[in-house]
Amino acid sequence: MRRTILFFLAIVLVSAAAYFSKQTMLFTPITGISMNPVLKEGDLIMYEEISPSEIEVGDIIVYSIPPLIQKHYNCPPVVAHRVVEIRDTTTGLYYRTQGDNNPAQDPWSVHHCDLMGKVSQQIPYLGFPLLFLRSRPGLILIIITLFVSALCLYSTELNQGMRKLQRRLAPVIGGNKRSSRLVVRMLKENTKGLTLNQ
Repeated sequence: MRRTILFFLAIVLVSAAAYFSKQTMLFTPITGISMNPVLKEGDLIMYEEISPSEIEVGDIIVYSIPPLIQKHYNCPPVVAHRVVEIRDTTTGLYYRTQGDNNPAQDPWSVHHCDLMGKVSQQIPYLGFPLLFLRSRPGLILIIITLFVSALCLYSTELNQGMRKLQRRLAPVIGGNKRSSRLVVRMLKENTKGLTLNQ
């Protein structure tokens, strides 16, 4: 019983880690080369929540992109780019952004509601494991790991179940073998009698 609780607890922890790493944690891995050489693909960046009015030109901000813009421009849901212009409009602050490695500004404006924070730190290469775990092969690896773990945890019970099944099937299989031997012997005797009569 204790092993079952531990196993399900591990599943809950892995699922929660995958969910919260996408939703609420103040870090994200870099995908792509748009911010080279400052931020490289596979770096893990940490960002701090900041008031929209505190953002200045030159800051690298992390922001979410609305689904329609993602689909239209084929871009990721979260981007970290440098602010190149700030516009104060009647609907609030908007930021124009650009990747350091991009020749032009991003074709969209970032509304202050989409602002997630300002980049505060970066850790080289630490984003690669997170990117892998978020990918389809990473998900498959997690599922296989959980399956193998379950087999290891319950191997004793599985072996006992297989032995019980073999014990129950043994008389049936043994009986079938004896029956088939009798049938073969009877067939041989009958065929001998047929050949002699001919």
